[in-house]
Amino acid sequence: MVRRMTLLQYGIAQIGRPSARKSSLAMLVEPTDLPGGGWRTIGERSFRIGFRIGASEVARSARHTGAFASSRYFEQAPAMSRYCWLEVMPYASAADAKSVLPDLETSIVRDPRTEATGVGRRIEPQEAPEVADYPFVYETPISGRNGPSTPRMVGGIVAHVVFVVSCSEAGPGWSWSEVAPVGAAQALKIRTILDASSQSETG
Repeated sequence: MVRRMTLLQYGIAQIGRPSARKSSLAMLVEPTDLPGGGWRTIGERSFRIGFRIGASEVARSARHTGAFASSRYFEQAPAMSRYCWLEVMPYASAADAKSVLPDLETSIVRDPRTEATGVGRRIEPQEAPEVADYPFVYETPISGRNGPSTPRMVGGIVAHVVFVVSCSEAGPGWSWSEVAPVGAAQALKIRTILDASSQSETG
């Protein structure tokens, strides 16, 4: 189940260090990182992890570090019906990040412009071998401004950072083979930012 935050929770979760917010946003891909061309950013947001009611111990640990989760939304021209949404969630440690994977769908904050119209499900490796290397593969039916669709999601971990990529399109939607390189681009962007940060600290 992909959850929402209440407005109060979201408001409280805006309080934090600007540098932590900036670092989290920097981990997200830009339009030029996405395959196919014609992409534009249509929105982004960030919020402190661990401020939802019922937050897990791991999420509360991330909250104590001041970590921000960030997400960014893209639309592809000229069709204007193909979308990509990405989220990064830095945790206190790689072990904490790994512990989130079995229930990752409960940590995702869904796009507020959409409504779930059915029950999401995990996809087994044999169903989508193109994305079998990702530890999180998920799809869930929704309804948005362009009608019903079934976003396809992949997610994984880079060091202590969990990432999720969701790709949707009205009608038949994205194939898993199209989703896979978007996940790879997001993982590479996180690794690049973490490596640059590590070199800065040691230099």
